Amino acid sequence: MTGFAEEVVFRGVALRALLPGGALRAAVLSSAIFGLLHLANLVSGADPVATGLQVVFAGLFGFAAAAPRLVTGTLWPLVAIHALQDFLAFWSAGGLAEKATPKAGEVVAPLVIMLPIAGFGLWLLRRQARAGGEDRAG
Repeated sequence: MTGFAEEVVFRGVALRALLPGGALRAAVLSSAIFGLLHLANLVSGADPVATGLQVVFAGLFGFAAAAPRLVTGTLWPLVAIHALQDFLAFWSAGGLAEKATPKAGEVVAPLVIMLPIAGFGLWLLRRQARAGGEDRAG
């Protein structure tokens, strides 16, 4: 349910509300807000370093998810991907809050995955803007 709720709120409502300022700006702002809201995990006792990394990864994920949302106009594939990602993170961490400081490999691997995906999102948004379809939000 978390993946569904976050996608509806951030790639549905927030992204659409910010869209009048331009697709790239809307993607950046909604992703930054999405990432920063993960700081709330500190309240549950999560490790500060792990939480900081989660903020970065969530922001990158949010940006990467904004592009296909704007290009396709649908949330459903993003909901499925987000739910799967949340499930895998929950399963691998053994709970909701990451209590231990991550090891180097636990930082590098997600970055190696997320940076190219976020880069692809940027490419999609720039391509769409050049094609004149910047205002599509589905």
